[in-house]
Amino acid sequence: MLLVVLTFVLYRKILRLWWTWDDAYLLHIAAGYTARDHFFGSTIWLSMPQQLFTPLLTASYDAELTLFGANPHRFYMIHLAELSLTVVALYATLRFWMSRAAASCASVLFVSGTPLCTMATQLMLMHYVLSVLLGVVSVALFTLSVRRRQDLLSIASAIIYLAAMLAKEVAVPLPLVLLLLPENGLRGRVRRVWPHALVLAVFIAWRSLILRKLIGGYAPFSIAEFALIAARTPFSIVRTFAGPAVAAGFVLVLLLAVGIIARLRSWRDATAVALAFAAAILPILPAARWQEKRFSYVSWMCAAIVFASGIESLRNRRVAVILMTAAPLLSIVVNRQAWSREFGAALRMSDEGRVFADLGPGDALRKPLIPPPSMFELEWLKESILHRAAGSWWFFDDLYLCRGERPRRTFGYDPSSRTVREITSQIDSIAWNYCASIRDNEPLTAQFRYHNEVLYWDLGPYDRGEYGVVIGNGFQSFDVSRRDALRLIGLKSLTMRVRYRAPQGWVTYSPELTIELQGEHDLAWRRGSA
Repeated sequence: MLLVVLTFVLYRKILRLWWTWDDAYLLHIAAGYTARDHFFGSTIWLSMPQQLFTPLLTASYDAELTLFGANPHRFYMIHLAELSLTVVALYATLRFWMSRAAASCASVLFVSGTPLCTMATQLMLMHYVLSVLLGVVSVALFTLSVRRRQDLLSIASAIIYLAAMLAKEVAVPLPLVLLLLPENGLRGRVRRVWPHALVLAVFIAWRSLILRKLIGGYAPFSIAEFALIAARTPFSIVRTFAGPAVAAGFVLVLLLAVGIIARLRSWRDATAVALAFAAAILPILPAARWQEKRFSYVSWMCAAIVFASGIESLRNRRVAVILMTAAPLLSIVVNRQAWSREFGAALRMSDEGRVFADLGPGDALRKPLIPPPSMFELEWLKESILHRAAGSWWFFDDLYLCRGERPRRTFGYDPSSRTVREITSQIDSIAWNYCASIRDNEPLTAQFRYHNEVLYWDLGPYDRGEYGVVIGNGFQSFDVSRRDALRLIGLKSLTMRVRYRAPQGWVTYSPELTIELQGEHDLAWRRGSA
């Protein structure tokens, strides 16, 4: 009960949020496809750039949309309940091997970690939460099956394991975790894990038939790139653990390291811990070209468990009590720092979405935090589900204003008041200042290559500053790295401008460049020299 209360106290404010991130897109899928399509239709999954297979995610949106309609408050209530159930299930499962104190320490650490701030505020990540919840339940049933020597419990554990994989692929390595459990000897665990091996084979075949490939991701990478991604991912995960509070975060990571090292009492223990972290990290590598905070979710749970286990093994009980108390308390402090940023961003998106839903024809939203592709889905939600007035607009780059465009009314986010308000009276001043910062003759280079449904780019010539891609003279805008790649599916061509913002404050754009997105194509453009 205390764990449920703690979860509610930490994350109760999500009940104030509206649709954010990919919510409208997932609602669009829920409204447009049948229940069978989520699990057996290829159309949904082949149309996604990353080409993942997470049918329980879209099926969950479908079920909740059917039950509650487009009521985000109810969705967030379910989301908060799933978070609470996850931490309770984790505590109950850890009690097989840990004392109440150690299991409580691990559970409080888990629910108060910085990754949970991201998981709580982004409703679209419910499949991560659901996958971990089902995975923990699967571990508990497997443990009971080994202790009681009941095959039915092992089969039930395997079925829930399959459901966990259908929620999110992070659950795939779970059989490895089962083999690492301190239960009845390795031979006894191997004897009980055969149903899990069977359902894993079923999942791999099922996923391969749907996606026509085994591994997805946002873009392919070479062996060298994969090695680089694999090397930097653990460091990115640790940075997420530390959160934005540098001093407190550093101490928290140091405390975690002490507990984890304390668990390494033999080569066997060290191997088990290394394999456990590998099981947490490996499933995210195909999508880890861009480091997202959600990728650290399972690793954080692993770190919390190993820390509590290591501290419990200390002979000095006074030191153990101090560390088991200090780490969760410090984690809550770091959590509140991270929460301020995560919830602030989510609340801004929510407010922008609510305002956009109320805009009339000819009105526009300026530079929302909502991602550009999500605005199209929000427009669909506004007109098709909420039945509000059509004809509202948005723009992400003020180049839109430099082309003489002026909405009837313009709304935008005001950092001073942290509200989305009308800024129509300021638009002329904003346009004059921004357009004056544009330099048309500064050096700029762009090289694009489209190969196997992936667009690669190399922008220059500057090492410092910020690059971006602008579509429709500012209608859409994306900040990008100087060199990167992205899978693009369903487009025949792409017309865009390359944008560069200098540290000195000026900005320059390329002319509109068009690259064909069929077959293999290259595009090179250059202006001036560095």
